[in-house]
Amino acid sequence: MRRRRRCNGARRTVACPHTHTILPLRPAVLVGLYEEPERPSSAVDYVKRSLGTPVGVDSDALRAENERLRAEVASLHQQLEAAQKTISALSTGR
Repeated sequence: MRRRRRCNGARRTVACPHTHTILPLRPAVLVGLYEEPERPSSAVDYVKRSLGTPVGVDSDALRAENERLRAEVASLHQQLEAAQKTISALSTGR
């Protein structure tokens, strides 16, 4: 017997486990926001906090640090490669 997919409109968020997105969590977060006794100042921050996303993080600073660290790793790889060449040259020179 074949199962029929019922992924239309609002049902997509609840009834479709084959979608691997954040959509299945949306109804629970919105219900939690509705049931919150004190309304938060920012609904977006509430949703982020509910989903486990840190609030108040400077993403541009994190991207810049990530790029800096990637450049540092590339530089260290070059230094390692040069050191390995030096070692192999000294080992064959004996």
